[in-house]
Amino acid sequence: MEESGHTPPSPSTPPAQRLIEVTGEVILAILESTRTLGDEGLKILGRHRITAPAAGQWYPLPSLLEAFAELEGSMTNTTLFTIGHKIHRNAKLPAQSYDDFVKALEGIDEAYHLNHRGGEIGHYSFERVAAKHIEMTSTSLYPCEFDRGVVAGFSTIARPADIETLRVYHDRNSPCRRLGGPFCLYHVAW
Repeated sequence: MEESGHTPPSPSTPPAQRLIEVTGEVILAILESTRTLGDEGLKILGRHRITAPAAGQWYPLPSLLEAFAELEGSMTNTTLFTIGHKIHRNAKLPAQSYDDFVKALEGIDEAYHLNHRGGEIGHYSFERVAAKHIEMTSTSLYPCEFDRGVVAGFSTIARPADIETLRVYHDRNSPCRRLGGPFCLYHVAW
C-alpha cells in the first residue's frame, strides 16, 4: 500500500472518518496479539482492504475499524482487551521516557495521536481523583474493551513493585460509546 493509503473506504464509513489513517505499527501490534488465530487475523484484515501491513506505512483507519467490528463479533471481550493491552509494545510512543506508570497513563493521548493522522480521532483524558485512583475518559474510535486494554497495558509501564494489585475497569454507571454515549470512563485503582 502506498504511504498515503488510497484504498477507498466502505460506503458506510462516516464522512469525517474517511481520511483518517493509522500506522502500520498499530496493525502489526494487533496481528502480534492475535497470533493464536494463525492466519485468521491477516485474513480478517485482508477482507477489509489491509494487506501486507508494514511498519512505517499508513493504512485507512475505517478499514481497521471494520476489521475490529468483525473481530468483536467473532471473539470474546478478552481478545479485544488483550490486543489493547499489548498495543504499547509495538505502537509509536512519545520520545519522553516513562519513569512511572502514572506518567505513562498521562501519555496515552499523545501516543494515540502519534499513531493516527488525517482527522478527528477523539482523545484519552486523564484525571487523578484520589491518591490511588485515576479516571481515564476515552472518546477514541475503538471498541470499549480494546480501550480498557490500552489503559491497562500502559499502566504496566514502570509500575512500582510495591503495587501488588491494580484494577482497570469500565464504569458501567457512566455513558458508554458502545451504547451510543459520547465517551467511556475507565477507573485505574490500586
